[in-house]
Amino acid sequence: MFEPNKICKRSSIHDKFGGNRQSGICPSRSHPFIFIFSGKSGQTHGYRDGWDNHKVFSYTGEGQKGDMQFTRGNLAILEHVQSGKRVFLFEAAERSFVKFVSELELFDWDFFETPDTEGINRQAIRFFFKRFGYVLDIERDQLDMVAEPEVEYHVNIPNYTERKGLVTSRVGQGAYRKSILHRWEYECAVTQFKHTPVLIASHILPWREANDKQRLDVD
Repeated sequence: MFEPNKICKRSSIHDKFGGNRQSGICPSRSHPFIFIFSGKSGQTHGYRDGWDNHKVFSYTGEGQKGDMQFTRGNLAILEHVQSGKRVFLFEAAERSFVKFVSELELFDWDFFETPDTEGINRQAIRFFFKRFGYVLDIERDQLDMVAEPEVEYHVNIPNYTERKGLVTSRVGQGAYRKSILHRWEYECAVTQFKHTPVLIASHILPWREANDKQRLDVD
């Protein structure tokens, strides 16, 4: 079942290795394995998963209601390298079947905002995995946010992706910028300039003209 593109019943994985049969993140109690499952059905809970490039897969943590916390499956992923547990990604196929995609290793994580299963906005966790055995052309600390000039957007009533204090702070921009950098493989999409500290995750659609979904949409 750990052969790329091999399809099997999800129940067969749990029959052999255990783990929660309903959750998207399933640590095994009997083996040093963590299984993560991705599929379109997760979108109803605000989950956004996918390949940012051929080496990096971004995955939303577990928790259908309220802010996500580093507990249970989320904590297991965060500590999987230190604990010696391997992470295996499966994608939903048809009905109760899943397809094995790749073994992964956590590279980075950040927060973003998304509606929960009841449509209430909450803080979610985005994990950035790399394919196991691959090396990325960037160090983790190079993806951290850099200082940007103070900009006043003249928003009278801040919405959930924009909180105003002394300066305007865009919630979720850390994960957004990282996804953009991974998508374009750590260079400017126009000039191919590779010095990441000066690269900015710019929006094609102006921030003030976009809705909340568009403001954090990598595409």
